[in-house]
Amino acid sequence: MLLAVTNFLLQNVAAIPLFWILPLALYLLSFIVAFGSLRWYWRPFWYLAFGVAITAMIVAMSGFSSLNDFRFLPLFTICLFVCCLVCHGELASMRPKPRHLTSYYLIIAAGGAFGGLFVAAVAPLVLIANIELQIIVPVTASLLVLAAWWRYRFTARAGLRDTLLMISLSILSGATSYMAVFTYRDLEASRLLARNFYGSLRVTDLPPLIPGDDRRLLLNGSINHGEQYLSPDKRREPLTYFSHASGIGLALDELGKEGPLKVGVVGLGTGTIAAYCRPGDTYHFYEINPLVLTIASTEFSYLKDCPTNPTVAMGDARLSLESEALQQFDVFAVDAFVSDAIPVHLLTREAFDLYWRHLKPDGVLAVHISNRYVDLAPIVATAAEANGKIVRIVTNGSDITAAVSGATWMLVTSRPGFFEKPALQAAFAPTIPPGFTGWTDDYSNLWQVFSLRR
Repeated sequence: MLLAVTNFLLQNVAAIPLFWILPLALYLLSFIVAFGSLRWYWRPFWYLAFGVAITAMIVAMSGFSSLNDFRFLPLFTICLFVCCLVCHGELASMRPKPRHLTSYYLIIAAGGAFGGLFVAAVAPLVLIANIELQIIVPVTASLLVLAAWWRYRFTARAGLRDTLLMISLSILSGATSYMAVFTYRDLEASRLLARNFYGSLRVTDLPPLIPGDDRRLLLNGSINHGEQYLSPDKRREPLTYFSHASGIGLALDELGKEGPLKVGVVGLGTGTIAAYCRPGDTYHFYEINPLVLTIASTEFSYLKDCPTNPTVAMGDARLSLESEALQQFDVFAVDAFVSDAIPVHLLTREAFDLYWRHLKPDGVLAVHISNRYVDLAPIVATAAEANGKIVRIVTNGSDITAAVSGATWMLVTSRPGFFEKPALQAAFAPTIPPGFTGWTDDYSNLWQVFSLRR
């Protein structure tokens, strides 16, 4: 339950360390409370709380709202605490006499190891989608119902006990069936489901908002990683966060007027940025997940439609850049999202120094900072300031009918007159909070830039 909830939150809310420390802390707290003293484990209250927690998680996973919402963090962590406390309470109440304690604790350790092995190793091989939590929640509920029935099997009120058992199992069966049907229909609508060490990916064909505008979507959990029109006459149109109105779109369009471009991109996704590729341009992508490259090459056509054959370097972008000769990029884009967060090691001063080395002296660095919970602007601005660069923020609104998502990009350059171009005059300078310290490979402070009010 602990690992499944943590994976669920990291996949659907944000891949932020704070979001996996909290479930772990509550799990350990439940263990301490239950095994410290059973007087805290008053069954009537905790059985009721357990029923509410299981119901809340099943409802949340049955598509009643978007899973990419920070409000799921307290919901699932509280429900996790309740479920773990009840399970640990039942376990503590079964503690045997001292001569059997060695076997007792060995079995507990083996159970933890088995659960961890299932979520971390077995599930990614057996399940093509991230549905461990949908399986574990009803299984946990069933085990507790049966444990409660077994505990009170010799009660004088056998009829009431059996009635409550049947009611509990009936409600659980109905809720589980509903969740299973919803999950099945949701997954059945997918064109492709794939999963590996880096997470689960899903390709879905979307119904057109306007007749003829069929689109294909790549999802990582519930996070949009790119879309493409399917019609031949529109499939080279850049969509979502990479539209012509976005910061990266404006930079490529404006610099493209001056001649062929050499462009580097960290993060492949569907390969949408390749839609800007023209004869004479050179596009080079950096991607760590081999599944992403396979999907971008087979399910989407941005790479195939590029007039010049784009190249993709597989592996961690920093390691690839460190091993390559200087590339002299005109534009270098950083869009390496993991859920709603960019990996920290791509935002440190050392990482930016590496980007500057691979850019031309007047090249443009574009960093995608659209984010629900973390304000990445001060980090990029501090690194730019330390290198004597000019930095501006470019934002654009969303247009659902045109499949354009609202996006925030930061453009960093020393190119004279770049931000005086008419298309970029709306760009504005970021604000660095007083006392803000830039990130390095040895220091990063997520709490400084974290906010649930964004």
